[in-house]
Amino acid sequence: MRDTNSRPCPLRRLQKFFLKNVLSGCVAVGSASTALISSSEACSFHNYVPARTAVDWVLTGRSAVLARPDPENGFSYTITKVLRGKGQMDPPPFLIDSATRTRLVQNRKDAVLFGMRENGSWVRVAYVNDDYSQALEDVVANATDWRTEDYHPERIERFSKYLGHPAPELSKLALQEIDRAPYALLSQLTSDVPVSYLAGKLRSRDAYANRPILVLLLGLNRSAEARALIDTYIDRAVDWEWAEHLGPFATALIEQQGAKGIARLDAFLTEPGQPLEKLESIVEALAITPWCRFAVHPGKDLQCPDGIRRKSSRRLCSDRAAVFATAKLGARCQP
Repeated sequence: MRDTNSRPCPLRRLQKFFLKNVLSGCVAVGSASTALISSSEACSFHNYVPARTAVDWVLTGRSAVLARPDPENGFSYTITKVLRGKGQMDPPPFLIDSATRTRLVQNRKDAVLFGMRENGSWVRVAYVNDDYSQALEDVVANATDWRTEDYHPERIERFSKYLGHPAPELSKLALQEIDRAPYALLSQLTSDVPVSYLAGKLRSRDAYANRPILVLLLGLNRSAEARALIDTYIDRAVDWEWAEHLGPFATALIEQQGAKGIARLDAFLTEPGQPLEKLESIVEALAITPWCRFAVHPGKDLQCPDGIRRKSSRRLCSDRAAVFATAKLGARCQP
């Protein structure tokens, strides 16, 4: 079930950036709903609104606790540690399924993390082994500082080291935490995640929701193998009517190849008949990469940095973006 208290994924900020900077000099025609994107909508790179991570629950949940089977009733939970919250709390009112109970019995240090919503209801967040527990202790120790920002930069530093961890729950948390990071932070990630791990996850059905962030991480890997995977996708996607995850793949292409990567995207933006959704993904990829950050003002063209010299690449930041804005959002730029 989707958590109604969840926040938009970090790549939704791409859309906010696009609307703020690309359309800041544009006048919407028609209703305001055609020009604004609700924060409750899914990120266009992800097509889903991610639920809170375990870190979010510990930092901002009403309460967050670890629980194990009650010694007097092995199929009910009892709270063993409070990570957030004060006062007496009733344990989560859930029966322990057989698989979880067996696992907890076999691993005496393990527990289950539960978070409490503002309405007082409990949510099962994750199964917690010893390494996961240590990661949560790190969150508790840094909670005061981390709460000062929507996404504190230390979060990506602390959790990136858990990518590919043997415990799938902790590896999943690492992906979720990195997925929260603004792209400016993500692009500075120093640890190279093995391409074999990323490629394997991209082929896994279980990691389907994480594919956008996996692709972005692939773009930060400078190996020939990573580049080949991205090149293959981009070459094929030109002819596809619908290219899922084109946005993150385009971002990865630009991250790896810079201006040359942008030039390759001409095939999408100059070919007649390309679906509007694909054009949207390309423009959004341009919006978050340092190679082409849009800035629109009344009476001025969209500007590209001096590092982009090719006329075709400059056009990506001018005519095509303006056409996209008009067609997609019912807006026109001021003369």
